[in-house]
Amino acid sequence: MPTPDPIAQAIFAAAQALDADDLAGAMAQICKAFASSTPPILVGDLTTTIQPAAGNWLARLQKQVEAYLQTGVVAAAAWLAKARRECADGWLNMTDAALPVMEAAGFGAIHDALMSGSRLVPIDEADLLLRQKVTQYFATTSTAVFNAPQAVGHFLAAMLYWPPHQLPFEVDPIQAIEKLPDFWRQAYVRWICALPGLFQEIGEADAYCEFMRCWVAKLHQRAFAEPPSPAVEAAVAMFAALGNFIGIYFNTKNLKDLYLHRAALMKRAIQRNGWRPEYDFGPRGAGGKIRLGILAAHFGPQTETYTTLPLYEHLDRTKFAIHLFAVQATGQPLERYCASRADSLVVLPATIPQQVDMIRQADLDVLIVGTNVTAVTNAIAVLALHRLARVQATAASSPTSTGMAEVDYYISGTLGEPRQNAQDYYKEKLVMIDGAAHCFAYRIEEPARINVSRAALNIASDAVVFASGANFFKIIPELRQAWARIVAGVPGSVLLLYPFGAAWSNTYAAVPFVNAMAQALAEQGVSSDRLVMLKMLSGRGDVQSCLKIADVYLDSFSFAGVNTTVDALQAGLPPVLMGGDGPLRTQWGAALLRSIDLPELVAADVEGFVGIAQRLGTDAEYRRQMARQVAQKMRQAPRFLDSRWYATQMAAVLEEMVAHWRQQHDAAAVL
Repeated sequence: MPTPDPIAQAIFAAAQALDADDLAGAMAQICKAFASSTPPILVGDLTTTIQPAAGNWLARLQKQVEAYLQTGVVAAAAWLAKARRECADGWLNMTDAALPVMEAAGFGAIHDALMSGSRLVPIDEADLLLRQKVTQYFATTSTAVFNAPQAVGHFLAAMLYWPPHQLPFEVDPIQAIEKLPDFWRQAYVRWICALPGLFQEIGEADAYCEFMRCWVAKLHQRAFAEPPSPAVEAAVAMFAALGNFIGIYFNTKNLKDLYLHRAALMKRAIQRNGWRPEYDFGPRGAGGKIRLGILAAHFGPQTETYTTLPLYEHLDRTKFAIHLFAVQATGQPLERYCASRADSLVVLPATIPQQVDMIRQADLDVLIVGTNVTAVTNAIAVLALHRLARVQATAASSPTSTGMAEVDYYISGTLGEPRQNAQDYYKEKLVMIDGAAHCFAYRIEEPARINVSRAALNIASDAVVFASGANFFKIIPELRQAWARIVAGVPGSVLLLYPFGAAWSNTYAAVPFVNAMAQALAEQGVSSDRLVMLKMLSGRGDVQSCLKIADVYLDSFSFAGVNTTVDALQAGLPPVLMGGDGPLRTQWGAALLRSIDLPELVAADVEGFVGIAQRLGTDAEYRRQMARQVAQKMRQAPRFLDSRWYATQMAAVLEEMVAHWRQQHDAAAVL
């Protein structure tokens, strides 16, 4: 049956509206044409007429997002605000019959792109009116009834204006997953899984963590309940693939239960994919070398390579056979050096099942996971869900417990863990060496590609420069406020930041971040010309070039720095860090200072943090004294830079792990 003329005309008019950047007009045309029914003959017309226009609109959207987030183009912000407003208004007026057509026409992709692309665009009065319509609707309509008239459309509008943890009305995640139409359920899970980006309010990082804890717990509870729910299983698969947990780190909470649920859901997803995480390794005869594997994304220049290398660099090769496994090769000198300290370096094949088989064939006694598996679902995280060796362990590459049943040990240090009940933070058995959790091996230094000077940055020669390389994501509102107080308390001082590290992301919302930092300074009476922001640096050489013009280094909290703290110490700067008695991620930088007996630079709370920094900023003699002490301690070869000492610690730990496995296996064989 040919398409009725009114519908064909509406499709054509909608495409024209999209070409003219009239999103409201396009959505209205589709809604009008399909207000009461959805004819079964749409796919061809939608594909040939609207989808190309929707694709072109999405390309323009991406350009506007880049223009706003990277360079702050005012017109781009206005364009994005208008698009978000028109899309939200379209959903508020959308009939339920038209919703399936909107997805087929490409408006589902448009909605997804606007959810992420416009999230940091400021809200204006027109937006507030639309948000008010949403809250008024759900004040009288429960989200537990997603089949209520226009409930889905109002919920889609809400997704454009709020992140999940700030939604002003309650949404039961299982109701949303089981009652939303299929595509819009997928949009909901993507909304939940998206990285929150830049936290903007005091307490927001804590609220986000608590929201995710509850959401994941409810998904876990329903996923393992009877009867099984196909919609929930589909949501579990999406969560396992897309879940981004970076925003979970920035607090002092015990995250073990959250990661236990995450790992169980991820394992369930791979099992339903047909993969087999379980595997039974038989005994290897006593005597002979311990077969040690190191698993990493790659062994090129990156923070995880520097902290993983000491695990095996100086192990006794008469006692250990060392095998490196990488997902990709870099061909760089550091990779070649790592390979020279091992018996083999294997680049794994393309698929997860092939990778699993290859590692298992190595018949390892111990495998150490050297890449962070707690932030996102990367290839190493999926591999770590499998039994790949008799004993599996991770170290401080992952800042929290992995929660994974197949990871048996977490290797940490006595100076960075809570003084009591440290094991409570881990699913794994906690093993602590005597000292800091980290050791660093910078064997092939990267030359500086930039030459930073005060004159080039328009910084006065007598100004006190506070510097920080804390990553963009770590700089939560509480930290921005503390830094602003420090600068305000030191007349003429400057805050020099290089927060856009490639180790965390390739792209950042640079302009909203600069605006937020400038706002925090303004609230303390500090002008924006005392804020100097550098673009993404290429490596440690560039970092050292920046730090040579600084006077004091400011660490981050609640997620502390550690690699960046070493950078500051090697530059001879007195760093200011937060200590306390929280989980490892909150005090692993402080552990470095404790190990070299500089506790006076470690604060117990925010007031202490601000006070130490302001004293360093205002008391030049004290600042020089602490800089001399830092230089002296660093000349004494601290243990966190002594990989030979670390090797002796690791050898004992590895031998004990293997002995314990053999003891357990022998006992099981007797039974």
